[in-house]
Amino acid sequence: MYISRAELAALLKKPYFNSFLSRDVSNFALYRGHFNAKVLTLKYSVLAPDYTENAMITSVITEVMNYFPPRQKTIRGLIEYDVVLKANPTEEINESYYFWKANSNTHQGLQSETTLNFTYDSIFHFIRNAAKVNPNDLDLYFVNSNVSVDRITTIVFTFISV
Repeated sequence: MYISRAELAALLKKPYFNSFLSRDVSNFALYRGHFNAKVLTLKYSVLAPDYTENAMITSVITEVMNYFPPRQKTIRGLIEYDVVLKANPTEEINESYYFWKANSNTHQGLQSETTLNFTYDSIFHFIRNAAKVNPNDLDLYFVNSNVSVDRITTIVFTFISV
């Protein structure tokens, strides 16, 4: 459902968008082709008052290193983004917006998993690349739609034991 600019502004002030970190831990018998997978999902709101790239990087590394056992050799990582989409105005459509949530929309497979060595350096570079994304680069997922990415609201990391 599309919303107006005023409705968007009001929604972005809600606690959901102002909370630095949301964490989910799950165990699955089968997850994205992996058997007996431990899954750690971390969502960082870039709109949160306490969000900084360095705070996010430090938090992700701490969460990952504490969640997976030290004997872990590799993990799989996936980066997705919650974004605000803007309808490209036409004569029939006024300026309007839509929330695209990384793990609630049916778009599995747009992003591929990356195998990471379970080391500080490997995880650090993976996270840093996620923080450096240009919102315009995400438009490619919506080329057949009459929308463009207005802004990123959340960076979503999923780490999976392999």
